[in-house]
Amino acid sequence: DDRKFRFPLAKNILYIGVPMGLQFSITAIGSILLQSANNALGTACVAAFTAAMRIKMFFICAFESLGIAMATYTGQNYGAGKYDRIIKSVKKIFTLNILLSVALSVALLTAGMPIVRLFMTEPNEDVLFAAHKYLIATAECFSLVAVLFVLRNTLQGLGFTYANAVAGAGELIGRISIALIFTPLIGFNAVCYAAPAAWLLADIPLAIIYLKKKKKFKALAMRNMNT
Repeated sequence: DDRKFRFPLAKNILYIGVPMGLQFSITAIGSILLQSANNALGTACVAAFTAAMRIKMFFICAFESLGIAMATYTGQNYGAGKYDRIIKSVKKIFTLNILLSVALSVALLTAGMPIVRLFMTEPNEDVLFAAHKYLIATAECFSLVAVLFVLRNTLQGLGFTYANAVAGAGELIGRISIALIFTPLIGFNAVCYAAPAAWLLADIPLAIIYLKKKKKFKALAMRNMNT
């Protein structure tokens, strides 16, 4: 019997998996458009963007790891009906991620440039200057990506994966706006704030969705306490 195809089970898997796949696809499209806009700014901007992007992604790994743990934890407690644990865990991981974002911002500003030099065979002041601007912009807005991973992975663990597609659409709008509108106007400064703009536009709908679900979980938790 376990080897028989079950349409309801397949439907549930697709309901969870397809929005997650769309989110990654949408994000990739936005990144490609932004990269194309940055390529028109010259080789120095391209080299700076590539080096700084690698460093940024290295630092973001900490948020990704906590987000994966959050998705697993919330999913387990959601299945067990422990709604009070979900609310408490989101509050704690949110605080932890904000504190971590502050620490990583300081580390990025302190160690970012020495790491950039590791990606360069020959010193180039134009590249170093552009990379430094990118890292400063990232450090200023690291709290936005911290919030993003908390909310996105929490909702993912709860099974509300459509939120991933909504967040991905917000990120796409942010990157397309920067690539097509602001980069031709203000150049590399726009590229530096493309990721923060994408994070912000993803955070807003995720926060709205989570706050609505939080009210529901509070009511369910109170009901469990009274029974």
